[in-house]
Amino acid sequence: MLFTNCNEVKSCVGLLNELSAGIGLLITGRGSD
Repeated sequence: MLFTNCNEVKSCVGLLNELSAGIGLLITGRGSD
């Protein structure tokens, strides 16, 4: 799986935060249009 190589929780949280931010930007970007 993807998270098996994640030894540090901070790294996992950081990646999730980046993904969430990216998705949020896409949603808000489409909504603004």
